[in-house]
Amino acid sequence: MEVLLLQAPGQAALHKETIETHREIADAIAAHDPLRAQDAMYLHLVYNRKRIQLIENKN
Repeated sequence: MEVLLLQAPGQAALHKETIETHREIADAIAAHDPLRAQDAMYLHLVYNRKRIQLIENKN
C-alpha cells in the first residue's frame, strides 16, 4: 500500500530517509542485534536533525 503525502520542497528527502532508517532500525531489532539497532537509531536521529535544521533555515 502506497501513501501519498503533500510535502513542502526539501521534505521529500527527509521523508524517504526517515522510512529507510526506520526500516533499518526495525530490521536490526528483528535480528536481535542491539548494536546495529543502536547505530541505526543514532544515524536516524543525526540525519533527521540535520535535515530539519536545513528546512527551518530555508523558511
